[in-house]
Amino acid sequence: MKIILASNSSRRYHLLKKLGYPFTVEASNIDEHIDKNLSPYQAIEKLAYEKGKPISDKYNDALVISADTVILFNDEFIGKPKNEVEAVNILKKLSGNEHEVISGVAISYQGKVETFHQVSRVTFKKLDDEMINNYLAYDESLDKAAAYSIQDHGMELVAKVEGDMNNIIGLPIDDLAKVMKKYEDIM
Repeated sequence: MKIILASNSSRRYHLLKKLGYPFTVEASNIDEHIDKNLSPYQAIEKLAYEKGKPISDKYNDALVISADTVILFNDEFIGKPKNEVEAVNILKKLSGNEHEVISGVAISYQGKVETFHQVSRVTFKKLDDEMINNYLAYDESLDKAAAYSIQDHGMELVAKVEGDMNNIIGLPIDDLAKVMKKYEDIM
């Protein structure tokens, strides 16, 4: 059976490789939006499903894995900053505070879909302007939700992590491995 990761994320690619299954990558180009009528957890599972649906429709006989990760702070979704000014404002907002990192995952195979999510919590240190500017100099903020990349230099901003680090990076592979075991007899 063919396994397809429906994501262009290099982080998700490297995390999925750790599970040892051969897979290919083919991402869909959907308009990503969070359904505010759902709980944050339902919304991220729905978004993960929507990201994988065009690929699973195209390859019904493949196992399609899709995912998305969001940051939730004070009931507000924190996305990718549009520019450096917005990145500074996001990092100042998160300074000294805890936020949730929620990854939703969808696994599609032959018209059946299973979704789940995982939540981790990250607490930032109290950040001063120098710490923020030093971090922004690494040039890893603009393409990351909440303007930081924990697996890179973003760990310098973090005081405490509760939960799965892989989830924070973008793919909760331990939970994904449990779901994929159901399909091992046909892989």
